[in-house]
Amino acid sequence: KKLLNPIGVAGLAVFGFLPFANPAKSSGEYQDWEHSVERVIFTGLGARLTTFDTVAPINYAQNDRELSRKICNNSPQSSPGQQTLVSKPADVNGYRIRVELRSSNQSRTKWVRACVPRGTTLYLKDNSGKRYVPYTTEVTGWNYGDKFNSTSQLRACAEYSSVGELCTDPH
Repeated sequence: KKLLNPIGVAGLAVFGFLPFANPAKSSGEYQDWEHSVERVIFTGLGARLTTFDTVAPINYAQNDRELSRKICNNSPQSSPGQQTLVSKPADVNGYRIRVELRSSNQSRTKWVRACVPRGTTLYLKDNSGKRYVPYTTEVTGWNYGDKFNSTSQLRACAEYSSVGELCTDPH
Protein backbone atom coordinates (compact mmCIF):
# COMPACT_ATOMS: atom_id res chain seq x y z
CA LYS A 1 0.00 0.00 0.00
CA LYS A 2 1.29 3.45 -0.90
CA LEU A 3 2.00 5.99 1.81
CA LEU A 4 0.84 9.56 1.39
CA ASN A 5 2.80 12.63 2.49
CA PRO A 6 1.94 13.17 6.22
CA ILE A 7 1.29 16.88 5.74
CA GLY A 8 -0.96 16.17 2.79
CA VAL A 9 -2.81 13.48 4.76
CA ALA A 10 -3.35 15.85 7.68
CA GLY A 11 -4.63 18.57 5.33
CA LEU A 12 -6.95 16.15 3.55
CA ALA A 13 -8.24 14.76 6.84
CA VAL A 14 -9.08 18.25 8.08
CA PHE A 15 -11.22 18.85 5.03
CA GLY A 16 -12.95 15.45 5.36
CA PHE A 17 -11.46 13.81 2.29
CA LEU A 18 -10.03 10.70 3.98
CA PRO A 19 -12.18 7.76 5.13
CA PHE A 20 -11.21 8.13 8.80
CA ALA A 21 -12.41 11.73 8.62
CA ASN A 22 -15.59 10.72 6.82
CA PRO A 23 -16.82 7.31 8.11
CA ALA A 24 -19.41 7.01 5.34
CA LYS A 25 -16.74 5.99 2.78
CA SER A 26 -16.01 2.29 2.30
CA SER A 27 -12.54 0.88 1.54
CA GLY A 28 -13.44 0.44 -2.16
CA GLU A 29 -14.52 4.07 -2.37
CA TYR A 30 -11.25 5.02 -0.64
CA GLN A 31 -9.13 3.23 -3.29
CA ASP A 32 -11.07 4.95 -6.11
CA TRP A 33 -10.65 8.24 -4.28
CA GLU A 34 -6.91 7.61 -3.79
CA HIS A 35 -6.41 7.14 -7.56
CA SER A 36 -8.42 10.30 -8.30
CA VAL A 37 -6.31 12.31 -5.87
CA GLU A 38 -3.09 10.97 -7.44
CA ARG A 39 -4.32 12.04 -10.90
CA VAL A 40 -5.22 15.51 -9.60
CA ILE A 41 -1.89 15.89 -7.77
CA PHE A 42 0.21 14.76 -10.74
CA THR A 43 -1.83 16.85 -13.19
CA GLY A 44 -1.36 19.89 -10.94
CA LEU A 45 2.35 19.15 -10.54
CA GLY A 46 2.74 18.81 -14.30
CA ALA A 47 1.00 22.14 -14.84
CA ARG A 48 3.21 23.74 -12.20
CA LEU A 49 6.43 22.40 -13.77
CA THR A 50 5.26 23.48 -17.22
CA THR A 51 4.68 26.98 -15.89
CA PHE A 52 8.24 27.15 -14.57
CA ASP A 53 9.64 25.81 -17.86
CA THR A 54 7.81 28.55 -19.76
CA VAL A 55 8.85 31.37 -17.45
CA ALA A 56 12.55 30.49 -16.93
CA PRO A 57 13.78 31.22 -20.49
CA ILE A 58 12.37 34.75 -20.29
CA ASN A 59 14.86 35.54 -17.51
CA TYR A 60 17.76 34.28 -19.63
CA ALA A 61 16.55 36.17 -22.68
CA GLN A 62 17.33 39.56 -21.11
CA ASN A 63 19.68 41.70 -23.11
CA ASP A 64 23.19 41.09 -21.71
CA ARG A 65 24.37 44.51 -22.87
CA GLU A 66 21.69 46.31 -20.84
CA LEU A 67 22.33 44.05 -17.87
CA SER A 68 26.07 44.72 -17.97
CA ARG A 69 25.48 48.49 -17.96
CA LYS A 70 23.24 48.21 -14.88
CA ILE A 71 25.44 45.83 -12.86
CA CYS A 72 28.97 46.96 -13.74
CA ASN A 73 28.54 50.54 -12.51
CA ASN A 74 28.90 49.39 -8.88
CA SER A 75 31.77 47.28 -7.55
CA PRO A 76 31.02 44.66 -4.90
CA GLN A 77 32.40 45.28 -1.41
CA SER A 78 35.89 44.00 -0.71
CA SER A 79 36.76 41.76 2.19
CA PRO A 80 39.33 43.04 4.71
CA GLY A 81 42.91 42.34 3.58
CA GLN A 82 41.91 42.19 -0.11
CA GLN A 83 42.47 45.00 -2.55
CA THR A 84 42.32 45.94 -6.19
CA LEU A 85 45.86 46.38 -7.51
CA VAL A 86 44.86 47.71 -10.92
CA SER A 87 41.57 48.11 -12.78
CA LYS A 88 40.56 48.56 -16.42
CA PRO A 89 37.03 49.73 -17.29
CA ALA A 90 35.79 49.81 -20.88
CA ASP A 91 32.67 50.21 -22.98
CA VAL A 92 33.01 47.81 -25.89
CA ASN A 93 30.29 46.91 -28.44
CA GLY A 94 27.58 48.14 -26.05
CA TYR A 95 28.93 46.19 -23.07
CA ARG A 96 30.16 47.89 -19.92
CA ILE A 97 33.13 45.82 -18.82
CA ARG A 98 35.45 46.14 -15.85
CA VAL A 99 38.48 43.92 -15.23
CA GLU A 100 40.39 44.07 -11.94
CA LEU A 101 43.56 42.42 -10.69
CA ARG A 102 42.84 41.57 -7.04
CA SER A 103 45.20 40.42 -4.31
CA SER A 104 45.25 39.26 -0.72
CA ASN A 105 48.05 40.24 1.65
CA GLN A 106 47.23 37.31 3.91
CA SER A 107 47.44 34.49 1.35
CA ARG A 108 49.77 36.24 -1.14
CA THR A 109 47.48 35.32 -4.00
CA LYS A 110 46.16 37.17 -7.03
CA TRP A 111 42.96 36.67 -9.01
CA VAL A 112 40.68 38.31 -11.57
CA ARG A 113 37.46 40.04 -10.55
CA ALA A 114 35.52 41.20 -13.57
CA CYS A 115 32.10 42.47 -14.57
CA VAL A 116 31.62 40.81 -17.94
CA PRO A 117 29.03 39.05 -20.12
CA ARG A 118 28.45 35.34 -19.55
CA GLY A 119 30.71 33.15 -21.65
CA THR A 120 33.76 35.37 -21.02
CA THR A 121 37.04 33.67 -20.14
CA LEU A 122 38.88 35.20 -17.19
CA TYR A 123 42.57 34.47 -16.60
CA LEU A 124 45.83 35.85 -15.29
CA LYS A 125 48.60 36.48 -17.80
CA ASP A 126 52.33 36.97 -17.22
CA ASN A 127 54.70 39.21 -19.21
CA SER A 128 55.54 36.39 -21.64
CA GLY A 129 51.83 35.86 -22.47
CA LYS A 130 51.35 32.60 -20.54
CA ARG A 131 47.80 32.22 -19.16
CA TYR A 132 47.02 30.96 -15.66
CA VAL A 133 43.81 29.69 -13.99
CA PRO A 134 41.34 30.26 -16.88
CA TYR A 135 37.67 30.34 -15.93
CA THR A 136 34.62 30.75 -18.21
CA THR A 137 31.84 32.81 -16.64
CA GLU A 138 28.30 31.50 -16.45
CA VAL A 139 26.46 34.74 -15.64
CA THR A 140 26.55 38.33 -16.83
CA GLY A 141 27.84 40.52 -14.01
CA TRP A 142 30.55 40.25 -11.38
CA ASN A 143 32.62 37.07 -11.61
CA TYR A 144 35.77 35.86 -9.88
CA GLY A 145 38.62 33.83 -11.32
CA ASP A 146 40.55 31.26 -9.31
CA LYS A 147 43.31 32.42 -6.98
CA PHE A 148 46.91 32.00 -8.08
CA ASN A 149 49.84 32.06 -5.66
CA SER A 150 52.41 34.35 -7.22
CA THR A 151 54.62 37.31 -6.42
CA SER A 152 55.45 37.92 -10.12
CA GLN A 153 53.90 40.68 -12.15
CA LEU A 154 50.62 39.58 -13.71
CA ARG A 155 47.77 41.10 -15.70
CA ALA A 156 44.08 40.35 -15.13
CA CYS A 157 42.43 39.54 -18.46
CA ALA A 158 38.98 38.86 -19.85
CA GLU A 159 38.33 37.52 -23.34
CA TYR A 160 34.91 37.44 -24.99
CA SER A 161 34.21 36.46 -28.60
CA SER A 162 32.46 39.69 -29.69
CA VAL A 163 34.57 41.96 -27.48
CA GLY A 164 38.11 40.58 -27.73
CA GLU A 165 40.73 40.61 -24.96
CA LEU A 166 40.82 43.29 -22.27
CA CYS A 167 43.72 43.22 -19.80
CA THR A 168 44.85 45.44 -16.96
CA ASP A 169 48.37 46.83 -16.75
CA PRO A 170 50.83 44.43 -15.08
CA HIS A 171 51.26 44.57 -11.33
